[in-house]
Formats: sequence, structure tokens, C-alpha cells
Amino acid sequence: MHRRQFLGLAAMMTLAGCAGPSGMRVGDFLPDTSGLWQAHDPDSRLPVDHRAWNRFLRIYGRTDGDGRTLLAYGEITQIDREALLDYIARLSTMPVDRLNRSEQLAFWLNLHNAALVLVIADGYMIPSLASLGATTAGDDPVMGPPWEVPQVTVLGRALSLRDIRNSVIRPIWRDPRIHYGLSLGAMGGSSMPQFAFTGSTVDQLLEDGAISFVNSRRGVSVEGRQLVLSRLYSWWQEDFGGSEDAVLSHLRQYAAPLLRARLAGSRRIAYAFNTRLDDGTGLSG
Repeated sequence: MHRRQFLGLAAMMTLAGCAGPSGMRVGDFLPDTSGLWQAHDPDSRLPVDHRAWNRFLRIYGRTDGDGRTLLAYGEITQIDREALLDYIARLSTMPVDRLNRSEQLAFWLNLHNAALVLVIADGYMIPSLASLGATTAGDDPVMGPPWEVPQVTVLGRALSLRDIRNSVIRPIWRDPRIHYGLSLGAMGGSSMPQFAFTGSTVDQLLEDGAISFVNSRRGVSVEGRQLVLSRLYSWWQEDFGGSEDAVLSHLRQYAAPLLRARLAGSRRIAYAFNTRLDDGTGLSG
């Protein structure tokens, strides 16, 4: 199997909304019964250094003809892979409970995206679909989908990519725009951010991401009397208001004038999602 076909299948498994070992589905919250992630310091000035992730995105980010930011997974050098590992390890030692909310949100978005890139990069040349399910926690092999296997440790708690999304970011911030900052590693998802989030930029970058996604064919397309929306809006409909009407209201908030006019009135709604890997390998930087 060609490696890009293989990874497209892997992305499809990740994003199809299938129940995992726990029986959870893609849009479900994972409850934080300890309250660990709620802790923060609203007066904190403690910064987080994301320069290594910013450098990585600058080197491996690619823009395609549709304006999407892709990642050149197949070009990542061993040195830069080690630098990415070091960045993730440094985030793991951060006292995230001592950060203010803006710094925390930037922290979690960057950590999720960096860990996802590492998972994809490490599976990029593996020829077997089953092999991608074997990831590593410490020195012991852990079998299972990489998105459900712990990839990082924060405040002593091992977390998977799904944990970061569903037990930390979504329930705490309750902000639909986070879906425009969390990469899914797929062409149909939001673009990989061009820059690292920081406490001072995260709000504006998410706002920009919302505008970009909603006004792209990945977000919304109008085909006759039918609206074709990204499956993000069905998978995580709860985050966008809990109904199709609420989703449409959200879309109109960010739509450019022409699209906003086309969103008016009654139309059938369908959902679509391109599961192909958002791979920019071979594109010029």
C-alpha cells in the first residue's frame, strides 16, 4: 500500500466517530472528576516558551493552492524530531495550573498539535495499517489507536490526544473556536496553525481560524438547494449550540457577505469531510 493511501485510511479511522475501547464517541466529553484541569491563576504573568514549536511550523509548514497550511511530515529530520520531543517534554514539566486561562489555552492547543504531528511523523513510513496502532508509552509497547493512547504527561497525569480535546479544552473553555485551532491531521479539518499560539495571540488566531475555515469549501459549500457542511459541525454540534439552527447562526457570524446571504433561507443540509492526510511533503516552503 502506498504510504499516503495508508495514512488516509488511518485518518479515516481517527475521524469517523467510531466508538473506542471505552465506548466513547468523538463528540463525548471525558469527565475530569478530580478538578485538576480547572486550577488556574487569573493574575499569573508566567509565560510559556513556544519558540521551538514556532520554529518547527515555520520550517515544515506548507501552503497549498487553496490556502491551507499543510505539514511536510515526510521531510522532518531526526534532529528536528528530537527538538519536537524536547519541546513536548518541556511542556510536560510546566506548572500549567499556575498559568492564566489564555496561557493555558495556548499551552493545550500547542501541546495537542505538536503531539499529533509526532504521532503522524513516526507512522509516516510504516507500511502496515495495524502497525500504526502500536505506539509507545515509556519503554513498553501499548497497542491501540494512537489518538486514545497516552502521548504526554502533564501534572503527573498521562493524557491521550482525545483526553486533551475532550477532558481539558472543550469542557473548560466551551468555545467553538477551539475546533479551528486543533489540528485533526486531515485535509478536511482546520489548517495546521502557521504560528504557535501564545497567551497574547490565542484569541485573535482562533478568530482568524474561524473566518478562514467557515469561508472555505472545507467549512461550507452551497450546492443548489443544499448546504454541505464540514462534519466538524455534526461531530461537535454541542459546541456550536446543540442544533443545526445554532450551527447556521455560528456560520453566519463568520461568513463573508456573499456566503452569509447564501446561508439565508431554508436549505437541505449534508455533511462531508476529506480524511486524506494534510501532507505538504514535496511542496515548496
